Amino acid sequence: MSNVAKPGLRWLISILVIALANYVSGRLGLLLALPPGFATAVWPPSGIALAAVLLFGNSVWPGVWLGSFAMNIWIAAQAGPIAEWDMAIVVAGTIGAGSSLQAVFGAWLVRRFVGFPNALVTARAIGLFLLLGGPVGCVVAATVGVTTLAALGILPWPAFAFQWWNWWVGDSIGVLVVAPLVLIAFSEPRQLWRARALTVGLPMTLAFALAVIFFTYSSRVEQQRLDAKLDQQMQTVAGAIRVALDVKLDFLYSSAGLFEANAKLKRAEFERFVQRISPRMSGIQGVSWVPKVAHGQRAVFEKAARDDGFASFSFTDWVGELPKRARDRPEYFPVYYVEPYAGNERALGYDLGGHPIRRQTLEQARDTGLPVASGPLTLVQETGNQRGVLLVHPVYTDLPPQPTEQDRRDHLAGYVTLILRIGDLVHHALLPFRPRGLVIAMKDESAGEGFNQLLAAQAADAPPEGGPPVVRAAGGTWWTQSLTVLNRQWLLKLAPTAAAAAAQRSFLPWAMLAGGLLTTGFLGALLLAVTGRRYQVGS
Repeated sequence: MSNVAKPGLRWLISILVIALANYVSGRLGLLLALPPGFATAVWPPSGIALAAVLLFGNSVWPGVWLGSFAMNIWIAAQAGPIAEWDMAIVVAGTIGAGSSLQAVFGAWLVRRFVGFPNALVTARAIGLFLLLGGPVGCVVAATVGVTTLAALGILPWPAFAFQWWNWWVGDSIGVLVVAPLVLIAFSEPRQLWRARALTVGLPMTLAFALAVIFFTYSSRVEQQRLDAKLDQQMQTVAGAIRVALDVKLDFLYSSAGLFEANAKLKRAEFERFVQRISPRMSGIQGVSWVPKVAHGQRAVFEKAARDDGFASFSFTDWVGELPKRARDRPEYFPVYYVEPYAGNERALGYDLGGHPIRRQTLEQARDTGLPVASGPLTLVQETGNQRGVLLVHPVYTDLPPQPTEQDRRDHLAGYVTLILRIGDLVHHALLPFRPRGLVIAMKDESAGEGFNQLLAAQAADAPPEGGPPVVRAAGGTWWTQSLTVLNRQWLLKLAPTAAAAAAQRSFLPWAMLAGGLLTTGFLGALLLAVTGRRYQVGS
């Protein structure tokens, strides 16, 4: 019984050790990957897997599969919380199967055409070992892995060839560099392989380290170049949005000044004023006059609006998607004038004082005497999926020179409001620049979590209503800049799309690493041949 248990336990330990070695070496290999993805010029697990199957037999393939499965689940988690676990498990399991099959297939090729165990002392044996275990055997995992990703829609088919090439190169170099080092540690005859630790292993390790150093330096220079370019783009985008907001604020101040000069401004006069400055209104949903109306004056105001041509005008509250006559309350703040009227019909008559967030914004402006911005809102006239913001400027009549808060409340005539749709604002602000390849998002940091989204992540050159969902560069970082908008802090966020990041990135660091590692592999082959020749002569 114990004789059966011991080999079983030994096999289980081998499986776990191989899985751990594959997982840890994979994590180390990803340190040499080029962002925004996980493309790396060397994949050490391929070399470890081949050597393990050669040394311990085909039965240890589950260790290769387990290490690959764990590695790919970890990679999936780097893009964010895994929402579709079934998909992640299928992908990781299939890629693991491809890695296991590759190790067994490569080992079969070596045993069939080279023979193993083998001291690798002849140039033919060394060349065939590296060729069959590396470039020839490594077609398996690349084919299985990339086909799986493309078939499941994770990878676009047009990118198949490039991704296959990159996968195959990484696995092949992993075999050329890592497999000989594993054999030095564990293969027979021990006298020969132990002697090769200094004559082969040490020079290969130093060459590998040198390649990594050059890669690290060139990657840092490349990343600094990309960061500087993205920072310039961020400053351009932020500056354009800042200028657009300043123009809107100037318009708000001008409109408020108009009503401060004449709080009894007629609807037609307001319409003419807006028409004169309409060229500056791009990105503005509308501008409105919101008077303070006591309950006793409600009927007078409603009749006056009907006399102006709005036959069904009344003060309204919105309940869901439908307007209803506003409930009785001591005072009202209806949207009384709104220009342009087209597109804002649903807002006319809407009582801002009946909505808690809007009323809070009005009260803050009233008590401070300063223009105020609301938090993100869904406008009553919204027909798409954009968020809106109200810019509110209080208007007073006969206000004392040094007013108190109570004075402002007593002398309030109403408000001028600027209605912004954030998607429209950003679209018009960036139209002259057409920034391609960027994902843009905005949130209001002054609002509570869950209610702070101003603009959902979308392509910066998308139409105002947004386009299809955009995937940001995997593992990438948002570049952020704060914008002060009256009393609120907006946070502008930018990041490159995965496609744009890949297109902008130079492959020089990758090429330097691949070249250095190939040199390391060829150096190892040469040193194996030299030490093998000495061993033959000595024998």
